[in-house]
Amino acid sequence: MPGNNSASDSDTLALQADLSISNSDNVTSVTAGGTTTYTLVAANNGPGNVSGATVTDTFPSSLTCSWTCSASSGSLRVQPRASGNIGNQINLLSGGSATLTASCAISAAASGTLTNTATIGVPNGVTDPVAGNNSASDSDAVSVNSSPAAMALTDNVEYVRVGDVANYVIHVTNPGTSISPTITDALPAQLSGQSWICTASGGATCGSQRAAAATRSATVPRFRTGGVVDYTYTVTVLAANSNGPSQQYRIDEARGPRGQHQCQRCRQRSWSS
Repeated sequence: MPGNNSASDSDTLALQADLSISNSDNVTSVTAGGTTTYTLVAANNGPGNVSGATVTDTFPSSLTCSWTCSASSGSLRVQPRASGNIGNQINLLSGGSATLTASCAISAAASGTLTNTATIGVPNGVTDPVAGNNSASDSDAVSVNSSPAAMALTDNVEYVRVGDVANYVIHVTNPGTSISPTITDALPAQLSGQSWICTASGGATCGSQRAAAATRSATVPRFRTGGVVDYTYTVTVLAANSNGPSQQYRIDEARGPRGQHQCQRCRQRSWSS
């Protein structure tokens, strides 16, 4: 019977490619309030070329990141740069790779262990014979900067005269653990008409301000690691204790016994945490 002398079998050929990803910031510990940089390398180990593989990295909430992407010759990155989480499609030739570099700021409130996980997704129609290398995680211990808070005071001039208006800046920084300090400034009698403004950054807040006679104080309810608070005072120099309208008072960086004595009387500030 000639009708059974032939038989056929049809199969769809599946593209095969071993996709992999690595993920590291090349450190084992990071500092709350600091920065770190992750390098992600998505690779196609072959044998087939792949279009539309997806690299994903949903960063932990304690990270704020921006990233760039570059690809080897013949491969293509769809999105070269962005901020926030990574969800980037790439085309990879067999043997090709794409490198994503994520620069991240670490929250000052971060603690414990910081774990970041990146994955590479295989597109439809592609079989990956080694699925175990499609995800990579990097874990770092989070340390807190133990350096104490610091304070500086300046009016950015060498001399003032009676009648001059001076602007003093109290600059407070906190590289260490979160604190709630009180900053106090006792103004001398030869300064009057004082007014002040406060600016805060890096997770710090200005807090409540109080005035009693010539003494000003402020309690900072939230002074996180990396925070900065600046208090700017505007004052007028009075004639009290001077020898005439041309008398000069050296306020900062006093040189000489008399100038030094006046400087010490002119500005007093204190710090408590």
